[in-house]
Amino acid sequence: MSDLKHHLTKQLESSRSFFWHRVRWAAVSNLLPKDGNFSLIDVGAGAGFAGEFLRETFPSSKYFFVEPIKNLEDRLEST
Repeated sequence: MSDLKHHLTKQLESSRSFFWHRVRWAAVSNLLPKDGNFSLIDVGAGAGFAGEFLRETFPSSKYFFVEPIKNLEDRLEST
């Protein structure tokens, strides 16, 4: 497993509630349309927390990402 893949896997397991992810999402979500009818493209999606938070906050929105790590794509498609 590559160092980056290992790092992102560890984030998925333990860091979802880490303050930085929550603060960053609060800042981003304040800029999004409140009706939830939009698409968000996440470039460099990392562990994919933006997609998870987006689904929770704006369930009618669409999430797309660009990330070369196959593990993230597999995880997001299975939820």
